Amino acid sequence: MQPTHDRRGFTLIELLVVIAIIAVLIALLLPAVQAAREAARRIQCTNNLKQLGLGVQNYISTNNVLPPFSESYNNNGYWLDWPLNWQAATIPHLEQLQAYNALNYSFGGFDTPNYTITATRIAILTCPSESISIGPFGVDYPGWTNYVGNMGGPSVIQSLNGAIVPNAHGNAAMGNNTTWGVGYYPGTLGPVGLQAITDGTSNTALASEKLAGINGVSGTVTVGSSYGNRFAFPVSGTKVMVDSGNATAALNFLKACQSLPGTTTTAGKYGGYTNGLWNAVNPTDGISTGYIHWNTPNGTTCYATSTSVRYTFPDDGGFTDAVTATSNHPGGVNVVFCDGSVHFIKNSTNPQTWWALGSRAMGEVISADSY
Repeated sequence: MQPTHDRRGFTLIELLVVIAIIAVLIALLLPAVQAAREAARRIQCTNNLKQLGLGVQNYISTNNVLPPFSESYNNNGYWLDWPLNWQAATIPHLEQLQAYNALNYSFGGFDTPNYTITATRIAILTCPSESISIGPFGVDYPGWTNYVGNMGGPSVIQSLNGAIVPNAHGNAAMGNNTTWGVGYYPGTLGPVGLQAITDGTSNTALASEKLAGINGVSGTVTVGSSYGNRFAFPVSGTKVMVDSGNATAALNFLKACQSLPGTTTTAGKYGGYTNGLWNAVNPTDGISTGYIHWNTPNGTTCYATSTSVRYTFPDDGGFTDAVTATSNHPGGVNVVFCDGSVHFIKNSTNPQTWWALGSRAMGEVISADSY
């Protein structure tokens, strides 16, 4: 007769211990998986900016200048409403010739002849880490972007001294415009050729990232809210004297911007349409496809409640303000330089270094290990 043996199963306590161990392992694994996914998204974003930089280089080879911040004028020489911009001029060099051929430079981005292209989403112009799925202008205008041109450093020191700036023709054309007034844009205007980038193309930013606006959101938003990095907030108590060369005033404005309480509110609609169209820009009340090297990466976008420039719309973020490069990448933003190279610039970058990277001809000396 065969002896019998009792088969002992798992006790409840042992089962719970095993489940707890598995849960701990999963909890340890998930952040690693998320980090790996974000690393892949950041690499894709880097590649997008690299391609954009190469497209600009090809534009320069054809036209001998960098693409202007905004163009397209009516018969009177005035900018059209939402004129076509620098990305529109670049896309034929990004294997998007059909999209470029569909653009009509006699009309603005919202005009009917350009609706088809305005409603076209171009994948290379959006960052895969962007968290929104519907663009700033809703489902009818899905052609938004995350990549914005460098318009220069703090306007207090010298405005519009970057790589992507309005042409002087556009400024002169607005001379009799009763809405914008004489000389809306001061600063050092374009067209900008590589010979004008005396700081060196490897030391001058061409474009970076900016989180897109939120469709349907307007009115009061706070600095500390989930949408805070997509809106502009007021800094009062100091007047921004544009082109004064006052670096101390620029630093004081930056400190005031960085110290805004989380409860600070804005009534502007900047976050509602910024980056709304990849092919067009509002040249007055909002830097729709541009940014300013004033506040450091992923910092708050701030506007001065008083400036020396007439007819600005600061509550929507203009060229006089600290319109900041932002992203969902942990720790910084990607920046493509005028030589076509792409660098990840940390949030902790020294402000003066960040300013120097924004200017094209201010003569700053930048150490290779400073960013």
